[in-house]
Amino acid sequence: MLGLGSSLSRATFAEEFVDLTSFSGLSFYYKNATNVTTAGWGDQSSNENDMTQTNTDFRASLANGGLFFDGGNDHYLLDNNVEIGESNPFTLFWAGNIKDHSTSHTLISNDTNNLLIKTVDVIELTIGSVSTTITYNEAGGTFPNRTEMQLCIRKNADRTIDVFKNGAELTKASETNGVSANASFTASAIGFTEGADIAFSGKMYELALYQEALSGGKIEIITNYLSDLL
Repeated sequence: MLGLGSSLSRATFAEEFVDLTSFSGLSFYYKNATNVTTAGWGDQSSNENDMTQTNTDFRASLANGGLFFDGGNDHYLLDNNVEIGESNPFTLFWAGNIKDHSTSHTLISNDTNNLLIKTVDVIELTIGSVSTTITYNEAGGTFPNRTEMQLCIRKNADRTIDVFKNGAELTKASETNGVSANASFTASAIGFTEGADIAFSGKMYELALYQEALSGGKIEIITNYLSDLL
């Protein structure tokens, strides 16, 4: 069951914070064990942006209050598209695990563009012909197989990207291309990039997107909240 836990560091926001809907800029929020079925997952933001799948062959299975994607064609379509990139910052939260790294793992996408976990130590944002690829050098593999974790991927107003794993900011080993200066894509799907045949393999316990670069304090509060899932 989700809760605030025992961290004293969240006292600043303790009275206001209930769950991820407490902070502004929320595009969608798929909350653990709340309005989730194999046919779709109900959005808990005020935008009514459910993810749905009418084709039974493309549905994930239920797992721990979230969804298990098999790494094949499992995916869901957003009822309302959302913009990723351009000069607009964003913050995306994902809690779950990776089944294996035989494929990259799409979090949010359209037919050809995506934000994904590319390998055991790489996050990639692809917009048009430009891919921003960031490699991390944490010991033991940053995004290991079959390990419960949560990620926060934050794109700032200056187009830099920060990634936090379980609340700790990861150290970049390298970064290619940077975020394309004037590019964006309209995301329409969760878990699969059709044109590139990139599927998510593993579990999603919660997923949320803010159209803001959240402060470190808010990221810490959300991280502590999501840690109750893991």
